Amino acid sequence: MTDEMAIGHYFKRATMIEGAFGSTDHYLARYETLSLGAAA
Repeated sequence: MTDEMAIGHYFKRATMIEGAFGSTDHYLARYETLSLGAAA
């Protein structure tokens, strides 16, 4: 991605945030596990 366009900055930022905090798939799976565990 090029630095000439603003979207390049946002893409890099989103990629770094996902690397630091985990992907949405991880958090959705965790939420599902915790929700089903609380219902049992």
